Order: sequence, then structure tokens, then C-alpha cells
Amino acid sequence: MPSTILTSVIMSPGYSADVVAGSPNARAEAIRLTAEGILVFLTADDAAAAGEGLRWLRDASEPDGRDGALLRLVTPGAYHWPAGEVRMPLDAALDDGGLAAVRTIVEEILSRAPPGSAGRVEDGAGFVSVSTVGPLPPDLIQDIWTRCGEDDIALGVEGLDLEANPSSAASGRQVTVLAPELPSTAWYTAVTRAERIDPRSLLLVMRTDETERASLQAFRARLAIDRRRLGAEGPSPECIVDASAGGTGIHAPQGHVLAPRIAVPSAVHFIQRWSEGNRRYVREHYWRATEAARTNRDRASGLLVGLDAVRYARARDLVRLASLEGGDRVFDDYSGAVCFDPGFYEFAVPLATGDRAVDGLVDELRRYFDDKLNEMPFDRPLLRRRLFTNSLVLLRGDAYYANLKQVPPWERADDYREEAKALDVLFRRLRSQGTFNAAVAACLGRGDATRSGWKLLLGAVDQARNLGLILLSIASHRWRDSHRQTDDRDLLSAATDLVRIYYRVMLGDASLTGADLAQSVIAGAGRAVSELSALREDEEARARGSDWYDPDRPIRSWREADDPYENLLLGLLAVEGLDQEANAVALGMFWGGVELPIVADIAAGLLGRGLNCWGFLSHGRYSSAAMQEGNHFCDLSTSGWRDIAALCEGGTGKVLLLDDNALSGGTLESARDLLLGHGLANVETWVVRFSGERREGQMRMDKGGTVEPAYMDKRLRGFLGETPYARSYSRKRYESPVGIFNTARSRILRYLHNNSFASKFEREGF
Repeated sequence: MPSTILTSVIMSPGYSADVVAGSPNARAEAIRLTAEGILVFLTADDAAAAGEGLRWLRDASEPDGRDGALLRLVTPGAYHWPAGEVRMPLDAALDDGGLAAVRTIVEEILSRAPPGSAGRVEDGAGFVSVSTVGPLPPDLIQDIWTRCGEDDIALGVEGLDLEANPSSAASGRQVTVLAPELPSTAWYTAVTRAERIDPRSLLLVMRTDETERASLQAFRARLAIDRRRLGAEGPSPECIVDASAGGTGIHAPQGHVLAPRIAVPSAVHFIQRWSEGNRRYVREHYWRATEAARTNRDRASGLLVGLDAVRYARARDLVRLASLEGGDRVFDDYSGAVCFDPGFYEFAVPLATGDRAVDGLVDELRRYFDDKLNEMPFDRPLLRRRLFTNSLVLLRGDAYYANLKQVPPWERADDYREEAKALDVLFRRLRSQGTFNAAVAACLGRGDATRSGWKLLLGAVDQARNLGLILLSIASHRWRDSHRQTDDRDLLSAATDLVRIYYRVMLGDASLTGADLAQSVIAGAGRAVSELSALREDEEARARGSDWYDPDRPIRSWREADDPYENLLLGLLAVEGLDQEANAVALGMFWGGVELPIVADIAAGLLGRGLNCWGFLSHGRYSSAAMQEGNHFCDLSTSGWRDIAALCEGGTGKVLLLDDNALSGGTLESARDLLLGHGLANVETWVVRFSGERREGQMRMDKGGTVEPAYMDKRLRGFLGETPYARSYSRKRYESPVGIFNTARSRILRYLHNNSFASKFEREGF
């Protein structure tokens, strides 16, 4: 049975006191847990312990290695976290004036108590405590309740007695806590309401000498009730530490795994109460992530530059030209398409290079990219494979973005089938020319004179790469549609080869011949024609044979991670830390991250790292039940579908979980938990980009949220910058006030409308 994931630990007052007092074992365990990304709740139920805990929590000078962003302190009167304090209960705070009023009332009433029975009266951290020889007499408690009620101060939960818990056993005294909530209620409120921790993912840590403590018993009872309500089986997970044995390590019970929280729901206190301080807390971590993104990009670029310049002649050009303007740029920053300056494409690209083989190749590729959808006179360019932006020519067009058309799946299949046929014709014609091998060798080799030819060739193979990714979408659709009975290895292999060949051209791989390039594209295009023809027939027949047709998205639409250069940078970063014998696995998230595991394997080959398996899985917060592969993943290294449990049998080491983007973190957490639950202990999360503070409104939506700030800048890996989403403050609409959600997607849609028949494509923000 898969393990249950625990993301948080709540420590009993006794164990918390040991942590705060500096008990070596207890403090070391608390520090270790935060270092591993686990959220740790310390608790206190008397004023002295609360004060000591708060001083330690706020003491940033302690050189003990703690991650303060993951430490919390819960008292009956207040909940303390790194950026401030939340009064308890969350809906009715007891402020300083209330504390003073309660203390005055208590001192007056206790003056009537029997001599010697009452001791100190203390206030602080949101509550008042009274130390007594024995329990307070019921009539005095009632008097305190009545007097506080007259002053509009609510103590505890109405109808329940105030809790009295042992404190300072040597003196035999007891402490009665007077607060807006009982200790057990306060702890539960902090965990489940303030931090929105799922009761099923909480580990309770206690000392053996306090397991019968009244507040802990009450807390455990509430936890058990909510766990049953949520369908959890078995008792609540607990770790009881034997204090007399010097303290043992905190560990999850059998069948449970401790792991960091990734996704924070919008109901968490620091988002729900969107004060300026809380807003700054979230934005600060996003800013750190932005700074890290610059470092990540520089490091990955350095890895590219360090490749063998003879074997991969264009690798350094990729880095050198990544940020240059106009005709010298290789990729468009927004879309990842190969691009040219319009004037450069029209006047400079056709100029003779002095190499007849290259010039012939350039002429053929220009004819391919100048092809039109229709020769009828029209007020738009009607280009099939090019788009004009305001300042660039992109070598992607109507044929590439057919999956954005508002048409049935079989019409999308028709468009991609026609493009596969065109690629087949192009590369058969190129292969037939006796100079093709020489032209490819010249273009893949380093040199400014052949750069335009290299870019045109890369743009053509980009169409083949896109077909390969579309075939992966179809393969996933067929596998689900056949109730997981289809396992078409040839289809998966053909799709993967089309993606791989693109990156070989991109890097200027000296071992790639024109004949091999043509054969790969022709073989993949042929398979695409047959698959797309079959898909067209199947989907049209299904639509005609039912009274209501659900297309089930056999050809998925927009991909966030559609910039091959950035994908390669992420792949290099992800595998850099592996060794040759790592026995590691790379898994991408379908659909946005479907290309990333293939690129990770390419990067592993470039750096001489070990990657045993790579593929993709569909499992996450935004995947419908129909779209999820359950406990299976697509293993592209063997071109088949496998059970995730099989990875454990092979002694898998590190798992690289790769996705295009992170906003709420829900998809990553869901997939990470699936893998951990199957026994894959070392899972790293990697994303190409992250959604920054510009999505403030979406974070605060009812089903929104964000990546745990402490996870964002310390444990989420690889990101190269912010996802180009529009800035929006609305808590009801994903789009900005002018109707844009994704600025990159909206930009492409605008240019598609400018280029061809407007009614064919979706609109976003225009």
C-alpha cells in the first residue's frame, strides 16, 4: 500500500520546552526537520514557556542552522510565525487591553481564594495563566467566566471547563490557562485553520511522560475525528520520544513519509489576511527566486559553453546570440521560435555565401517558409509557416499552432497531417540533392557565414519537433482511451526521435549527417501521417456515433515550455549533479513538461551523467480523472507504459520531477507525493519558470494559492525566470482587466489573427 505523506510536525509542550531550552537531541531534531523543509509547530500552554519559546523563535543570532521560515509557535492566546503574530481565536483576538482586563479580574477574584492556594498570576503571548496548588475551585472559575463575559471577553469554548495541566511537577502546582481558546483548541486552530494543514498529513511528537496530558488527549481526539471524516484509515501518526533515554530521533511511523509542503492554499493565514506585511513576506521570497533565476541561467549557459566546441559547434553560438537583437538573435524570447529581423530575412538571407551547397539549401528552405495558405488576394499575409511580429519574423505559423484553432480534433489532425506530408516532401527533395550532406555539415559547423542556413534548417526541424510532441499527446490519448491496453512502442519511439533530432541540429552536432537528418524526419513524418489519419477517422466516427461528443483533447493545445533553448538549459542544470552511476530517473509532467525528460536525457549525454530512465506522467491538481495515468507513467527510454512501483524494484536513486511552470505548486506536490508514496525517497522538483507576484489575485482565489515561500527559494530548482503571465489583482477572473492571462500566448494569437483567417483561432485580450 502506498505511504501517506506527512508535511508537518507538531511538538507537545514538553518536547517544545526541550527544544527551546537547548536540549541537544530535541533541538537538533527540530533543526533537522526544518532543514529538510518540514513545517514545525512548537506549542506552549503557560506564559513562561510561551515567553521562552517566543524569544528563541525571534532570536536570529542563534548559530544553530535552523530554517526560521518553517518554525511556528502556538499558544492558547496567539500563533507566532516568522513575519508576525496571529491572535487566537482567528476570528476574535484578545488584544493587550483584553489581557490587562483579564489579569485585573483574575487577581481580584483570587484574592478571595483560600490562603496559600493561589500563586503567581502572569500574562503574555495572548493569555493569562494562574499557578495554583490544586485546581481552582469551580465557583472561582465561574466568577472569572462571568466577570470576563460582562467585559465582553470570551474565554475558551463556552460550556467547557478551563484546562488545568501539570507544570513544574516538583512543586505539585497546576497552571490554569485563561485565554480565548483552550490550548488543544488553539493548537488545532493554528494547524488546520491558520496554516491549513490537512489533518492526515500531521505528525504529533510527544514525550513519554506527558502522553496522558489533558490538552494532548483533547487534541488527539479532535485530530482523530477529522481524519475519519476525511476517510483516513488507522490511528493518527505519532512519535513518542523517551526523554529518559536521552531523546531519540523523530521519525514517521511505518507507512508514512515526511516531506516538505509545496502547495499553500489561499486560505492560509498569510494570504487570507492580505496585509501589507503578509504581502511583503510572499513577495520577498518571489524576489529571492527571481535573483536565483539569473544565477541559474548563467550557470546553465556556462555548461553549454563548456561543451566540446568541435563536436557541438553551435553550442557557444546559442549562448552568444541568446540576448542579441534583430537578425543575430536565434530565438524569440516570448515563444521560443527561431526568428529573424524582417529586413534581414528578406534581403540578407538570400545573399550568396560562396558555398553552392549552402546556398541551394537556403533557397529550398526559404521556399518552404514562404509557402502560403491561399494565393487569393487578401488583406493579410496568409503565410503557412511564418508570422510577423512588430519587430521580428518567426519561423512558426498557422501550421505550427494548429492546436490553437477553434475547430474539432479531426480538423486539427488534418492540419498536422498536411504539415507532416510537407516535411516528408521537403526532406525527400533535400536528400535527393547530392550536396545535402555537405550543406548540413557546413550549417552545423561554427561560422557566421552559414548562420542563416543553420537557423532556417533549425526552423524546419522545429516543425518536426512539434509533430513529435503532438504524437506524444496522441499516444497518451490512445492509451487512456483504450483503458490502458495499448502500448504502441513504435509511435513513442518515432515521436521521441523527432524531438531528439531537433536538439542535434540546435547544438551543431558534428556527427549528424544530412542523410541521417533526412531519414529521421522522413520516418517520423510518415508515422505522423498514419497516426493523424487514424485519429481523424476515430474522432469523427465517435462524434457521429454519440448524441453528445466530448473530444477529450487528443491533441493538446498551448505548451508553456515551448522554448527549446530554455528547456535545454533546464535539462543541463537538472542532470549536472548526477554521476555516471546515479541510476536516476527524469519524469516530466504532461502536457506542459512532456518534452523536458527527453531534453534531460540529451543533457545527460552531453555532460556524461547517468540517467537510467526518462518519461512523463499525468497526475496533478489540474489534471482531470480522465487525463491522469494513475499509478503509471510513460517510459520513453523503453517506449512503453509502466507501473511506478516498478521503479522501486530497480533500485532507483534520484528522481528529477520536471514541469514547465509553478504557481500554486499543487501539480508538483501531487506528483511528488505519488512518487514518495511508492517508495521513491529522493524526489527533486524542477521547473523552467515560476509564476511570480504578478499573479497576486490568482493566489488569493478560493481555489488558488502559491508555492510555500520557504520551498520556493530553497528547494524548488532550476527556474530561469518568471512565466509571462499578465498582472492581475482580481480574485474572480484569471485574466487581466483587458482579458489577458498569458502574454506570450496572447501575443501569438494576435499575430495569427494578423496573418490569416481570424475566425479560425481563439482570442485572448483582443
